[in-house]
Amino acid sequence: MELHRKAKIGILVLLLSLTAPLGAEIFLGYTIDSWPPFMYVDQGRVTGIATEIAREVFRGCNIYVSIEAVPWPRAMKTVHDEAGTFMYILYRTTERENQFKWVGPIVAPVKTSFYKLKKREDIQLSNIEDAKKFVVGVVRGVANHDYLLQQDFSEGVNMEAVTNPEQNISKLILGRIDLILNTEYTLPRLLDGTGLNMADFEVALEAVESEAGYIALNISTPDSLIDDLNDSLNRLRTWGTIDSIYSRFLKD
Repeated sequence: MELHRKAKIGILVLLLSLTAPLGAEIFLGYTIDSWPPFMYVDQGRVTGIATEIAREVFRGCNIYVSIEAVPWPRAMKTVHDEAGTFMYILYRTTERENQFKWVGPIVAPVKTSFYKLKKREDIQLSNIEDAKKFVVGVVRGVANHDYLLQQDFSEGVNMEAVTNPEQNISKLILGRIDLILNTEYTLPRLLDGTGLNMADFEVALEAVESEAGYIALNISTPDSLIDDLNDSLNRLRTWGTIDSIYSRFLKD
């Protein structure tokens, strides 16, 4: 399996080298596909606020990127192991600090809350301990999953982890879980096609404000390139490009 993954990466780099602008360096990027409006797939193309910021940051250094949406654990392992790779957005924690090189932040902190279906009047939360009486759905390997583990939630008891947030929406509708951890920006977009809207949900408990989100690169990335990428990001801020990208995706 490991050899197959390395071979796939090698073939992809070779193909990209044939299409990248002359002289451009090539990096492979990884993210998840279900955290709109920050990262998601639209008509086969990975897009969103964080995605477009990342593309512009690398473009400012004449680096050609190919971005793929994959399960979060796979993204973490690939970028940890393979040179010339990056992922986003990743929270810059003490545990991760020396495992990657960092560019950012590219996304400001976002408040995450416990949401319930409004009809579930039996769910009344005053604190995190109350939430432990119910089953909470999260996406495996992301910050919300880590947060619940730190709060002593147990998988199979009062927490269920899945590979994408749409699964949690379906499980919530079917009554297989009681609560989800999500944000005011992401949840409305996950409801498309479900027959529900935000009027069917309410905040059961405000949980935590996330940390700012970064681009994380393989640890072998030269410090000089990290400096160049951060300079590129700062130019985008100065030019108003970051604000324009946010406005484009939050206009609705």
